[in-house]
Amino acid sequence: MNLAALLPAEILAGTALAVLLADLFLPHRDKAYLGLLSAAGLAAALGGTARQLAAGLHASLWGGIFLLDPFALFFQTIVLGAALLVLGVSLPYLERWGRDDGEFYALLLMAVLGAMMMVASRNFLEIYVAMELLSVSSYALAGFLRPDPRSGEAALKYYLQGVLASAALLYGISLLYGLSGSLDLSVVGARSAGSLGVVALVLVAGGFALKIAAVPFHMWAPDTYQGAPAPVAAFLSTASKAAAFAVLARVLLTAFPAAQGPWQELFAVVAAASMALGNLAALGQRNVRRMLAYSSIAQGGYVLIALAVATPTAVAASLFYLAVYVFMNVGAFSVLSFLAGPTGGEELADLDGLAERRPALALALAVFLISLAGMPLTAGLMGKLYLFYAAVQGGYAWLALWGVVFTVVSYFYYFRVLRHLFWGTAPPRPAAPAASVPAGLALGAATLATVLFGVFPQPLLQLALHSLGMLR
Repeated sequence: MNLAALLPAEILAGTALAVLLADLFLPHRDKAYLGLLSAAGLAAALGGTARQLAAGLHASLWGGIFLLDPFALFFQTIVLGAALLVLGVSLPYLERWGRDDGEFYALLLMAVLGAMMMVASRNFLEIYVAMELLSVSSYALAGFLRPDPRSGEAALKYYLQGVLASAALLYGISLLYGLSGSLDLSVVGARSAGSLGVVALVLVAGGFALKIAAVPFHMWAPDTYQGAPAPVAAFLSTASKAAAFAVLARVLLTAFPAAQGPWQELFAVVAAASMALGNLAALGQRNVRRMLAYSSIAQGGYVLIALAVATPTAVAASLFYLAVYVFMNVGAFSVLSFLAGPTGGEELADLDGLAERRPALALALAVFLISLAGMPLTAGLMGKLYLFYAAVQGGYAWLALWGVVFTVVSYFYYFRVLRHLFWGTAPPRPAAPAASVPAGLALGAATLATVLFGVFPQPLLQLALHSLGMLR
């Protein structure tokens, strides 16, 4: 057994335990060191995972329960990268709220560990356990700002809907086990034919769809993204979404290729509904975080085009899009985290004149928004082009046209924010707090990557294609 393959996960688990223990003994004035320790652990795990991905590692552990192949490693890299960016932004954000407790960093590390194990699992029981580790940690993170009642409301709504989705997933898994006598992905599908197998597959897909915030499992997202700490909302909208998509893709393509026709049609409808509802609902939002929540629902719809088309080109395009989506969305929430706090706000009016007050923040937010909209010279445009091209190539031209139409719709609310940034006139107000070094580095890295992958997308796309080629 190649336990050395699990070194990044072991580093992450060890760091989380070290943070919890150190939090018991460090005085309050030294709690910031726990954030730096967590960042070091994440960076080490990210470096190890990236090295494994570059080496093309393919390791099967515990009789095939876990499979560390390039597909899993690609998504582990996405999750770790998103978490490292989120952590950089969290340090000053929590300090402004007076909540620099070590349990925040430990919960974040545990959530990342759960996501990492999810994407490498090939056994339904292990998938469920890893998903619960991610979910329970995420519920606690969403309600971390106890002085803010919106944070508690966000956690409660996420928890209630998450429990229902978890129950549906577990019931679907139990049906599959009853039909097949196995929990292994390579065995379940072949022994789960018939209408009961389709019902089980729908229940399982619904459990993962909640993490993606796809229609009709999207209702938690607007309130949770608005009320949770801004860095947590960034994590949920990127890392959690990417991990759920990875597991869903592996389950469908590995366990249920024989039922491909029905689930393709199902996800075509879900993708179309998510694009429509997300973009149309975002048009009427005045709160920028709530607008980004509905935008995230729409972005999930774009990604699900890959499962509707179910061709290698389409799935590779979704891997590319999820990777660049991390930079776009974490970046957008990062800018909002500088503005939000006990004395700040996130309404459109709060952005008026930001280009004059904080030009660097305004420029960074503009880059992220035009990339989310899919404008030229940004990674968002390349991701959408790859997805729409794959849809046309795979015989789903109507879905590509649907995506183009609602991409145009999204211009209205993204550019409304730009109008407030650069042409809004605001009364004098306190300046936004200065970005700390970790937060500035995270924001700069996200901005640079959003532009670079828009101009030079091929290396990342080739890596996505290579990772997909190893999917079994």
